[in-house]
Amino acid sequence: MKRTMWTIVGAWALCAPLASAQSGLQLHSLLEAGPSCVAGVCTEPVATLGEANFATVEKGRIIEVPSDGIEAYMPIGTSAHGLPPTIQGIWWMDGNPIGDILVTLASSHYDPATRTAFLTTGDEGSYSFRKSDMTRAAYEQARKTGEGYVMQFDESFTNATITPSLLKDGERVLISDRLVRFSMHLAEDGHWIRQSYIFGIRIPDYNLRRVVRPDGTRDPAYADYVKQAGEYSYLLSHFD
Repeated sequence: MKRTMWTIVGAWALCAPLASAQSGLQLHSLLEAGPSCVAGVCTEPVATLGEANFATVEKGRIIEVPSDGIEAYMPIGTSAHGLPPTIQGIWWMDGNPIGDILVTLASSHYDPATRTAFLTTGDEGSYSFRKSDMTRAAYEQARKTGEGYVMQFDESFTNATITPSLLKDGERVLISDRLVRFSMHLAEDGHWIRQSYIFGIRIPDYNLRRVVRPDGTRDPAYADYVKQAGEYSYLLSHFD
């Protein structure tokens, strides 16, 4: 579900200083540009989604695993995680120009009451990355900045808005859609289209294709994913 976060980070740095946060805001207000925004960047107080603290960044270590068979190391999203059927499984970011390849919402913090998921790069096995020094460094930086995403689904679970965020002095900074805007819509079962806008300019879409079903079986796209990923991939593990 990710995009060119380094474009965001650069723009975010240029937009400092940040405005003061206002208290008493509910989760839905975190998804909108409010009066605490400066130059398209918003800061809000630390909030919670269920038991998950928006300021929390999990610590673990980056491990190298075989791309073919990665589902043995990466959790598979299922109904047991409270996830809607349209987003269960493991997903390949086909055409994503940066180093991350797979994503799963199994490690996200999902609230069915608001149809909202919160996911960070630091969540256990949430993303896999291409094996290279460059992507490993980018992965480490993303963890340091607390890179995360708030995903808001519609009632049919066929459309979603995705709000990127970072950590700043213990507060989660949510990026205004005037700066970046991400969304996705379900084209067919097992296939989402991801759209991205930077400063209102649409950049190329990419496909989010399911490669592992909730029952652990593989989708046809799995073979193409392995060709793109290479023999080994990186992901975050909290295990010793």
